[in-house]
Amino acid sequence: MRIDVLGVGFDNLTMTEAVERGMELVRSPGPHYVVTPNPEIVEVCREDSGARAAVNGADLVLPDGIGVIKAKNGAATGARLLCGLGGSLDVFAGVVERAPKFWTDHGLEWFYRLCKEPRRIGRMMKLPLFLVHVRQEKGKRK
Repeated sequence: MRIDVLGVGFDNLTMTEAVERGMELVRSPGPHYVVTPNPEIVEVCREDSGARAAVNGADLVLPDGIGVIKAKNGAATGARLLCGLGGSLDVFAGVVERAPKFWTDHGLEWFYRLCKEPRRIGRMMKLPLFLVHVRQEKGKRK
């Protein structure tokens, strides 16, 4: 089952289930793709039906970033652990260092990255727009 966040369907999986699903895809014939949309990508998908179709057509869609997780429906998914990759890949590859514990504990790793990499400001400008759209969508559901 997928959880809809502004038109992008995220797979409702625990970390273990996501790994199992990934392994199933590796073992099955044919090409498969996994996407990890962040708030910026969700905003692109709202405006671009081709991007939305590409993301929603993925075999596995996992949230990237605290914004997407909190947008969700986080508690409604029933998942105990949600997984995103995105900037984590940079950390695993040793390209950037992980934010200190204070920043990660408070959901502010994105802000730490912005302070360390000011060139990200253009991308970050989509975050307030994402928050506005989430609030509007939640208002419609009441």
